[in-house]
Amino acid sequence: MEIRDNLIPADLVETIERSMQGESFPWFATQNPDDLSRDWKLTHPLFIYTEWYNRHDWFDELLTYLPIKTLVRAKANLQVGGSLGEWHSDECDPDPTAMTSVYYVNTCNGYTEFVDGDKVESKAGRVVTFHNAMQHRAVMATDVAARFVISVNYFV
Repeated sequence: MEIRDNLIPADLVETIERSMQGESFPWFATQNPDDLSRDWKLTHPLFIYTEWYNRHDWFDELLTYLPIKTLVRAKANLQVGGSLGEWHSDECDPDPTAMTSVYYVNTCNGYTEFVDGDKVESKAGRVVTFHNAMQHRAVMATDVAARFVISVNYFV
């Protein structure tokens, strides 16, 4: 796991936060189909396998700071409420070049927790990168109305 602060220029950090928290940014409600009693979350699909769903200049610029050879999937997540996310891994590809990067849009007391006990705090502009098979979950913020992140799956 690699945690990087100040990788993204401050003006881009501000642009992403302002855009994703804006009134005109579209969010889509999703729920785990295996457990409908769980909390809903809001997502904004950006890229899935071979198709762009929502393209933004700021996202294209953000991608230039990641060591991406092949983009697999990217989405923005807006998490509200105080529940824990479910343990999961992304794509679960055993290929050692299959990676996930989480970009933290806003600073809050929510964090990403890994099954080994490591925690990465949500800090605007921070990027954490790890192999996509690593089990992790979101821990919701209690000091702000919502926690915003962008998750990117790719090969290096």
